[in-house]
Amino acid sequence: MGGTTQSSGFEGAYELRNFEQTTMNVQQSQDETSVEIEQIQTVNGEPSKIDANVFLFIGLPGTGKTYAAEVAAETLDGTSHEFSDYVRYAYEAETGGETDDNSLGEWAAQKKAEEGADHFARGLCTSLSQGGIPRSKNMCVAGVRSPEEAEAFRERFTNVTAVSIWTLPDIRYDRLEEREGDYSYTTFHERKQRELWEWNCIKFFTDDDYYDYIIPNNFEKDLFENKVNSVCNFVADGFEYEPYTEDPFPDGLSSQHIAQYL
Repeated sequence: MGGTTQSSGFEGAYELRNFEQTTMNVQQSQDETSVEIEQIQTVNGEPSKIDANVFLFIGLPGTGKTYAAEVAAETLDGTSHEFSDYVRYAYEAETGGETDDNSLGEWAAQKKAEEGADHFARGLCTSLSQGGIPRSKNMCVAGVRSPEEAEAFRERFTNVTAVSIWTLPDIRYDRLEEREGDYSYTTFHERKQRELWEWNCIKFFTDDDYYDYIIPNNFEKDLFENKVNSVCNFVADGFEYEPYTEDPFPDGLSSQHIAQYL
């Protein structure tokens, strides 16, 4: 393993000493997103991208996205970042209040409706590359959920790898119930439907234009870690040693059929 992983909390992903600095940084990154994009140097009339490896770990709740990002960051001596942390900080920066899941969800949905589906992704990209300098050479981001969000990273950084994490629904539910306590199956199903179809997360499992790898995380933790590390090392080392990965879904299955296994 490499160096110490930077966590996705206050003192990790954003390297800030206190809440005031956190909210200030998020508000500034939101305000400056469009300005910074315009100020990026151009090559042949096109904006030049920031040189960094960005790994996007994508999946439904309970698949192990955050854990995968932390494993990869430690292996690559990089940094791990939680997308939902950025959204939460942005909410607190704008409203000045603490979040609860309902108010945060409503606020985030309204922001994306007004500013675009990639609104928070663009803000996080700015936060991870202030002044055109990436937070680290290898940045591992957990929690991107829509094609528009992934595209925002591809437009900003030179090398973006989308890694979808697949876990069987019964296993996801057990993990969420253990993590969150009294977790109803109705909530579980509604959240799955919203993320897959409203946010179009289904494309990360059905259309290889949107993902680079699909890694199962159903049973053996060590096997999952090894697959995450093999993919990340392959990319970070310049595609020198091809990792063995295999899409878990047979060709020809419809999106509706695949969704039953997510």
